[in-house]
Formats: sequence, C-alpha cells, structure tokens
Amino acid sequence: MIKLNITLYRKYRPQKFEEIAGQEYVTRAIKNSLRENKLSHAYLFTGPRGVGKTTLARLIAKGVNCLNSEDVTDNPCGVCDNCREISQGISMDMIEIDAASNRGIDEIRELKEKINYQPIKGRKKIYIIDEVHMLTKEAFNALLKTLEEPPAHVLFVLATTEIDKIPDTVVSRCQRYDFLPIDKKDITNLLKGVAEKENIDISHISRAKNGEKISIAFSEVLEGKGNNLIMYRNKAADLSLDESDIDEEYIKSSKALLVSGTALAASPSREATLKALEIAKKSNTVIIFNLDYRAHSWEDDKEVAKYYSLAADKSDIIIGLRDEYDLMESLTGLSGSDEDSAKHRILQGAKLISIKQGDEGFASYTDKGESFFIKPFPVDNLKGLGGGDGYIVSFINGLLAGADIIDAMEMGSAHAAILVPSRSISEDMPTLEEVEEFLEMAKDRYGEMIARV
Repeated sequence: MIKLNITLYRKYRPQKFEEIAGQEYVTRAIKNSLRENKLSHAYLFTGPRGVGKTTLARLIAKGVNCLNSEDVTDNPCGVCDNCREISQGISMDMIEIDAASNRGIDEIRELKEKINYQPIKGRKKIYIIDEVHMLTKEAFNALLKTLEEPPAHVLFVLATTEIDKIPDTVVSRCQRYDFLPIDKKDITNLLKGVAEKENIDISHISRAKNGEKISIAFSEVLEGKGNNLIMYRNKAADLSLDESDIDEEYIKSSKALLVSGTALAASPSREATLKALEIAKKSNTVIIFNLDYRAHSWEDDKEVAKYYSLAADKSDIIIGLRDEYDLMESLTGLSGSDEDSAKHRILQGAKLISIKQGDEGFASYTDKGESFFIKPFPVDNLKGLGGGDGYIVSFINGLLAGADIIDAMEMGSAHAAILVPSRSISEDMPTLEEVEEFLEMAKDRYGEMIARV
C-alpha cells in the first residue's frame, strides 16, 4: 500500500490556537472556555471556507482530551497519543462527519445509537459535523433531539458556510461563533512562511497588478471512469505576466526553463514567454516545452500552430499528447506519425521529443536516433485527469537529475499510475520516495521493468 504525500494545506494546518490566522476573537473565547473548563455542549461555527472552522474544532478536541494535562486545557501538548491521533484524523474519540456526503436520517440515527458509548481514551467524545446545512429536514429533526439532552461525555461542533439554512431550533441550542474572512496580508504571510519552510524560492514571483484572479478548476469524477472538467479563467493572473516581469539574470542562472503552452494563449503572457525563451536559448539554459493545449484559451487552431511552433523551435525537450503535436504541425503537412514529428522537431534543434499516447503509453525520441517506449502500469484508471501531469513531474525530475531516458520515463509512468486511480490530483500527489516505493512494489508484483517494451 502506497502512503501518499501529505498536501501542504494539511501539513501546515495550525496545531496550536496561536497559529490560527484572523480569528482572534473566536480563539480567545474558546481558549477562555477551555482554561476555565466552562465548555458548551454544542458549538456552531459559521463562516467562509478555509478560515479555520474545522481546525478550531480539532483544537477543542485536543484541549479536552490531551493526555499530558490533568484536566481540560487551552494549551494541549500536541505530542501525546490523543493529540497526535486527532491531528491525523484517526482518533476514536473524535468523529468527523461530512454532511455533504452523509446528509440523511440513517447517518444521524447511527450517531444517536452510538452516542451513549463512553470515550475510549479521552474525557469526551467530540462530534464534528462539517457543512451541517446539507443535512435533510428529517436528519435535522433527529439531530435536534440529541442536541437538547446530549450525554455529559459528548461535545458537538457544527460547522457551516450557509448559516441561513440551519433551522433556528438548532441554532438556539448551540453557542454560535462567526468566523471572518482572512485578511490578505495574513494569507500572504502564511504562504511566505510555508514557502520558506519548504525551501521554495518565491523571490521572483510577480504580483498581480490590476485585480487579476487565480484560475479555478472544478472536476467531477463520474460513475465508472471519466470526469467532467470546468475551468474558470476570467482575468487570469498567469496570463497577465508581461515582459517587464522577466528577469534575464534569473533565467541565465537557472538549470532549466519550463514553458507551458497555456502561457502562449494570450497577451501579454505570450510576449513575456517568447522573451524568456529567447533569453534561455542565448544563455544555453535547457528549455522544456509542455504543449498543454486548452481549447477554451485560444481563438483558433492556426494561432495555436503558429505560437506552438515558435516555442518548439527554441526548445530542447518537448512533451505533449499526440493530438497536441498534430495541432502544432497542422501548418506543416506532416503525416501525424510519432516518427515524423520527432524527425521534424529534431531538425529544428530539439534534443528530446516525448509523446504521450494516452492508454497506450509514452514514446520518446532523441537527436541521437534513439527511441524508447513505455507502457502504462496496469492500474484502474478512475479518471482522465492527473496522469499526464504526474508523468511530466517525475519524467522531468529524472532527466534533470541525470537519469537515463528510459528510467525517467518509468518514473513518470509510475507517478501517473499513482494518480489515475485516485479521486483527487493535488491531494494525492506523491513524493519521489513514494514513486520509488511504487516501482519496487510493481516490479515485485509484475516482474522486472514491466512497463518497458
């Protein structure tokens, strides 16, 4: 079983009351309640997403059940078995219910049946019901009876982003706290702190100047296989990068420049990208071009072919789907075979061409006349998203680390194989060690170099 990497938002989830940003009033009130051991039997936390509601609920659970304190405390140790299990979400005395997924009467009935059971290791059982407004009317009625007279060993924390959908009868039986949106300065400082701890250089990040927004993507995993993807890119910040943002000395000193085809879709990022390519080419910085075609970002196919070709002509390594190569070469009259694409691009100066062929695998061609092919690992492909991104991450990492091309391809294929059976992408993104662990497992199960042909 692969243990997947902890995503940054989980890794840096506040573990102390003092680490919660922007909710001084709420945290102070809760800390006072813990310090004086005057806790309510039920709390209602309301506010936008991502402001600390469930995090504070977990801290209450730690304060109530910390083993290194003789009584309830506002300063849980964070290291005892109870605190660690609560942090990991595996505590038997902290039950988290996602009402968005478990919104029916049956789930609440099950809660009522088990609520009289005494805590296993702690002082109280903490029930955290997230997105509580999603419960059905019948479920709310059943929950109401429990909230009226809960056992002494039980504490409820209800969290919601839509307080207006909570029945007044439920609100009246809870101690309510309203969470505020987090100030932009606090968010900036938090992100800077994470980057510093992760050794991520953000000194050359450009700030949005005119209210540009971060793009948002919604992915729905369908029953069986496949997914729906909706992207929102109105005044996208990444497309607002301009030539003045390009640091020539930074590019010259870099090991490689990675360019995405999406950056070529519109001005001014198109001109900024072409400038960066020129600088990298003159300074012999390795240029990696990920075709990454997004139809909604472009006016027409001729425009795609033009600017993709301009970028590809300067690139050392080109990675893309077969369809993306066909689109780029639509003005050249090439036959659309992998070999022809590779020959054409190598004649233009590329050193390595990698072509993703979906379920069939990955092909690579070099300027030395070598060719390599690798099949996907035999895993259940739950969705169509993430596999290509995963492949590129480990493939490029392998190449830059000096691995042989076939070894880098194998690492990329393993990375993809970890992601496509999962329902998420970023949350399930593995570390290098986990990719290597997967490879060892796969070889034990399927034989040496199963993916190579």
